[in-house]
Amino acid sequence: AFAEGYRQKSVTLQVKSAISRVEIDLDPLPNTLQGVTHRYFAGRSSIGFLTHEALVFRLQEAEDGIAVILNETAIAPAARESLQKLRSPLIREAFAQQLGEDLMVKLVLAESVGAGTSEFRSRQSYHAARDLHEFSVDVIPRDDAAGARAVAASLAALAAIGPADASGCALVYDETLRAGIDPGALARALA
Repeated sequence: AFAEGYRQKSVTLQVKSAISRVEIDLDPLPNTLQGVTHRYFAGRSSIGFLTHEALVFRLQEAEDGIAVILNETAIAPAARESLQKLRSPLIREAFAQQLGEDLMVKLVLAESVGAGTSEFRSRQSYHAARDLHEFSVDVIPRDDAAGARAVAASLAALAAIGPADASGCALVYDETLRAGIDPGALARALA
């Protein structure tokens, strides 16, 4: 028996038996893809996969992109929805498919960025505050000259932003936070 998000299970019955009904209890897979993050900056994309357990994975390059296979992993509905909306100048489409007990996430690259012209890097980290593991895949075009110019231009734009440029929402948040904190309670909390 098989159901998405559960371990496969086989039950053998005799053909000549009085059993008229069979009920099979399936165990859930040990890991679930809870969320998907995506950042595009300076001509590079980074896709993060958030789970409660550290991931065992495989990366398989294809002509049109890359397949990320997450072993013994199911997908939460919110993560599936986020994945379906994932787009950037580098990624044309993203989707997930359950292959037995493994989850395959396919990242289809834009036609202007073929798999042969891109480099894929991966890393894992743990976010203690959220109690989540993150496995990230970076999509980096191999055209170093254009990428270097994009990174330099982005860093120059960020460097031009000074403290005086903070206004609106960030400033209101900071003022509201400071007004709402009791100095005595803050001192006790930090002691």
